[in-house]
Amino acid sequence: MIHFYPKIGGWYHGMKQTNLWLVVFLWLASFVFWRFQGGFVSGFLFYTVTVVSVYEGLVWLVGGYGVSVETIIEDRKWTRGDTLRVQLKLRRRFPMPFLWIKVEQELPRRLQAVCSPEIMFRLPWFQRTLTFAYELSPLPRGQFVLGEVRVTTGDLFGLLHRQIRLHVREELVVYPRYQLLRGWAAGAGEHQAVRTPVPHRHLRQQESTLVAGIRDWQPGDRLNQIHWKQSARTTGLKSKLPERQGKGPVLIFLDLYRHSYSEASLHLLERGIELALSLAYAAVSSGQSVGLVAEGRHRVRLTPKADQRQLQQICRYLAVEEAVGEMNLPSLIRQQLPQRTGGQQMVIISPRLDKALVELVRQGVQVQRQTSIQVFWLTESETERAQEAACAQLLRLGVPVYRVAEDRLQNLFLQHPAKEGGHVGS
Repeated sequence: MIHFYPKIGGWYHGMKQTNLWLVVFLWLASFVFWRFQGGFVSGFLFYTVTVVSVYEGLVWLVGGYGVSVETIIEDRKWTRGDTLRVQLKLRRRFPMPFLWIKVEQELPRRLQAVCSPEIMFRLPWFQRTLTFAYELSPLPRGQFVLGEVRVTTGDLFGLLHRQIRLHVREELVVYPRYQLLRGWAAGAGEHQAVRTPVPHRHLRQQESTLVAGIRDWQPGDRLNQIHWKQSARTTGLKSKLPERQGKGPVLIFLDLYRHSYSEASLHLLERGIELALSLAYAAVSSGQSVGLVAEGRHRVRLTPKADQRQLQQICRYLAVEEAVGEMNLPSLIRQQLPQRTGGQQMVIISPRLDKALVELVRQGVQVQRQTSIQVFWLTESETERAQEAACAQLLRLGVPVYRVAEDRLQNLFLQHPAKEGGHVGS
């Protein structure tokens, strides 16, 4: 709960926004008319205007004096799509009855689009405490600041109003949500960046039979992955966790280059952030270590780890990141390639497939043959030919390309990724 009070100079600020001088002018005009004209009509007019002027003066003086606001926000952790309910509790030192009060809070532009205010206009009468509420739903991802509270009071005749500003700074962090990905953890690392010959491929299949652990069966697991002996001893099916899968770290490269996204394609950024967090959760839940490399508002270089603290750190970074980076994705990957060793899995998430990225992937797979590379292409149903050509070149290199064309990610890995000579996987 936070209390805010108006600044000392608030009276003068409010005075510029009222018609108080008009009221003073009307009283002086009625006084001069009564003084020099005389009679019942001029006297009645003068006393009536005097009563109204006193009332208007009290509205202006008392209406904005001794006002405090208490902001009440019950929850303190939100994810994208949640509902935030904010209460503004206004207290008055002098409960003057015959006036109206309106309360507004300054919101960022992205929150204004999802704001659903209740009745923010009240006739308080003799009430000392008034409660105003509004909802923000669905919440977008990001870091936001709730600005100052504007309290406007006015008279019942509509002659004047006074506005005071109560300074407030309430920071909100809305975290991205993640979706449960079925089938990716079991298939991660199976598609090598360079096509290996048959003897080496046979050896790789033998190595994959080494079991590093057991996990619950998930939709998308193959029959040869089921651990039948362990399933018979316990309730429910159990799947084998290959040794390669349990040890191979995953490094996620997220494209936050400002020229990769246009104003009309910012929803692809939200989809990519949600995908990156979902992949991180899937990797850690399968026993793999995961890291993140991105450069937007912050320079993120997280070495792969396999614990919940790593997931929380990735979630905090992704909550505040925006596509404002000055370094494109190929340059970002080129910085990390010398620091990486074989056996890792490199995951690339970008809405932009170009020649520079294809050439970098070609160089990377030729130098490090034990590195698995997967590309997640954030795109719409209609794409450019240049992007399709780059995708075809990646497929010829043996790099699987997943086309992420919708926000629902649960079924992304239940279908096969794109292969050479085929269509792009969805």
